[in-house]
Amino acid sequence: LFLGCLTSLASAGMKAGVTVSGYQLDANGKEDKSGQSRSEDIAGVTGSIFAEYSIDALNGVAIGLDVVPYEIDMGAASNVRNGATEGNQDNNTGTNSASVDMQYPITAYFLIPTEQGLYPKAGVSYANLNITESLTTSTSYPDQDFFGGHINIGYEHDLGETFIRAEIGLSEWETIKVKSTSGRNTVTGDLDGMSARISIGKAF
Repeated sequence: LFLGCLTSLASAGMKAGVTVSGYQLDANGKEDKSGQSRSEDIAGVTGSIFAEYSIDALNGVAIGLDVVPYEIDMGAASNVRNGATEGNQDNNTGTNSASVDMQYPITAYFLIPTEQGLYPKAGVSYANLNITESLTTSTSYPDQDFFGGHINIGYEHDLGETFIRAEIGLSEWETIKVKSTSGRNTVTGDLDGMSARISIGKAF
């Protein structure tokens, strides 16, 4: 088995490059204590780098990693608390604010090439959600591990040692539940949507 793996790697071709992605995501959140919910569209552009092996023994199936080498700002929210109003039984007064950053998401994927240049691609992502908050209750919400799945359809145009790819796809991130340090409140969030990607790379 070990010698077979070495043979497969020896016959593998390597590709690496950079990608620019545009995304449109639907974000839905709910606060258990107040029962309030909120939905927003999140749109943006990210850049990433990728590297992959195309293995002849698997008919050219490529296995790769794609990394965003910086934090992605996922947005911020705030609300004002005015004494003993509905949903504020603790009689807190002030402004609550929170922001979320997705830290260095990494995607492991496989890609199945065809002679026509079209390919299906599927991957799984991992990132850390960094939650920064300022609350009148002096509580906080811990950072969370975040996983997502992606299915894309793309086309690759060969330019010799370099190539260009274009993709569109769907993303579905897991539902997360974050409990406050006081244990009195839990926030639930969902994230899913579409993306489009342009990549340029080099074969080695």
